[in-house]
Amino acid sequence: MLKNIAKISTEGLPLILLSASLGWLLALFGFSTLSIITMILTLCLLFFFRDPDRNITIDPDAIISPADGKIISIENMKETEFLNKNCVKISIFLSVLNCHVNRFPISAKVLATKYQPGKFNLAYDAEGSEDNEKLSTFVQSDSGVKLLFSQVAGFLARRIVSKADVGDIFSQGERFGIIKFGSRMDIYLPENSILEIDLGDKVKAGETIIAWLIEKN
Repeated sequence: MLKNIAKISTEGLPLILLSASLGWLLALFGFSTLSIITMILTLCLLFFFRDPDRNITIDPDAIISPADGKIISIENMKETEFLNKNCVKISIFLSVLNCHVNRFPISAKVLATKYQPGKFNLAYDAEGSEDNEKLSTFVQSDSGVKLLFSQVAGFLARRIVSKADVGDIFSQGERFGIIKFGSRMDIYLPENSILEIDLGDKVKAGETIIAWLIEKN
């Protein structure tokens, strides 16, 4: 447990080191109150950028959650930009208290990515935040299953980070990115997927099975 708490996402290290250094300098020059406030901020950053190990679910027929958070929307729709067919769109809201490290829902190769600049509306409003900044990743598994997932910035989130480039191959549950400070993850599944989640459910990246590609006995 202590090992997991101590593990920090590399994307957060610059902010953490900056905050800790500022706190130390403020204390050195006698600004005690400001130093304490800055150190509290450092602890908050350490908590936010935690990167715990997970008991990864490995199953080619399973789609695991790409993010920690709460299921805020499940809808049937036609995705026209990448999949060009009917699918199930699931939206996961990440609060500032959730771990923000994102993981691959299946083992797959990256076919395409697209960054969309935009607004920073509240990510909890799945419809109202359609114009938000986002980064979409389109992938295909060895068996030919194609998925699309989008990291969506929210009111506080001002930076989306992804290490997934076209041609890269990721294993199921492997870390690929992070959205800083409150956000949403949308994932578009095949229309005939068998869902394992419902509205309001809490999910964990790399562990929670959100759907099956085939029926399981």
